[in-house]
Amino acid sequence: MRVLISSTAGQGHVQPMIPLARALLDQGHDLVWAAPPEAVPRIAAAGFDVRRSGQDVAWCGAEYARRWPEARDLPMDQAIVHMYPRLFADVAATAALPDLTDIVDEFRPDLVVHEAAEYAAARLAARLGVPAVTHGIGLGIRPALVVEACTRAGAPLPATVLDICPPSLRPSDTPPPPGALPLRTADLEPLPGDQLPHEIAATIDGAGGRPVVHLTFGTVYASPDDLRRTARALAALDLLVVVSGALDEPVPGVVLAQYAPYSLLLPRCAAVVSQAGAGVAFKTLAAGVPQVCVPKGATDQFRNASAIERAGAGLRLVGPDATPEAIAEAVRRLLDEGSFARAASRLSAEIAAMPSPADVVRRLAG
Repeated sequence: MRVLISSTAGQGHVQPMIPLARALLDQGHDLVWAAPPEAVPRIAAAGFDVRRSGQDVAWCGAEYARRWPEARDLPMDQAIVHMYPRLFADVAATAALPDLTDIVDEFRPDLVVHEAAEYAAARLAARLGVPAVTHGIGLGIRPALVVEACTRAGAPLPATVLDICPPSLRPSDTPPPPGALPLRTADLEPLPGDQLPHEIAATIDGAGGRPVVHLTFGTVYASPDDLRRTARALAALDLLVVVSGALDEPVPGVVLAQYAPYSLLLPRCAAVVSQAGAGVAFKTLAAGVPQVCVPKGATDQFRNASAIERAGAGLRLVGPDATPEAIAEAVRRLLDEGSFARAASRLSAEIAAMPSPADVVRRLAG
């Protein structure tokens, strides 16, 4: 079976698709992955045949702002509803369509798997008459936004959706999609070659019993100043803080990790502080670790943060409430109050019980 995987560029959109892609290769299927330019090196490094499609995130964001300048003045809830279908359908899908057309015409896939925010591949699959499978991200996208995005992109509504959300985390405004197939993507199995950097492993081993807390604000909205001030506040609690990102100066009690595989880092953590992107939030849940969610800007971060707090597996701090001191106090609560760890452990067990990528590939191939 020849399978085309198509995604947008965000790490939280690409990373959840890697387990399924690896299972496809393991079971002998041919695979080509199409993605915007900044995602190409990451996907290639994971061992996949990847082709460029569309424009990068900065171009898409600038084009959206140019075409709809009125969006700058919308309240947050209205801004999300306005932005999603226009950015991902009118801008990103339109930009990807010429490249994807060339890829499809050359590769002639038997199956198209596209992530939930990528709409051009579904349109091409319909043109070819081959099945298209939508790979979910995070909690899922609200149905009304999916309908509008599909309409704008000229794509059919999803018929089969790989649903990666554990049932008890699902928000009331996003029911299971029609044709949903549960899929466990947030596992902790290391990829080939994964290892903790020596300095990180040695520092954790020498922490002397101090709790380890991982701090990241992602790759898009992270500020070195925010990271430094938050890291200082956490280190003052006598924690070992492992930071992913760019610190603008060293901080005592803080170790910087430009890259550390979550499959190896998160099980050694007592708590995580993040922007609540789908990648880090769901991996943290899979590890059974409570988290402080500090959403920064992307649509799904706020919904992830609310769902995790509602499930009792973490705390949410937004906007001016998310001071370094408040984040440190929230981490202290996670460490002192056992209910958060118990709720995270329950969600971890729920994720572990979902069908594996290998099981889902066998079903798709059948």
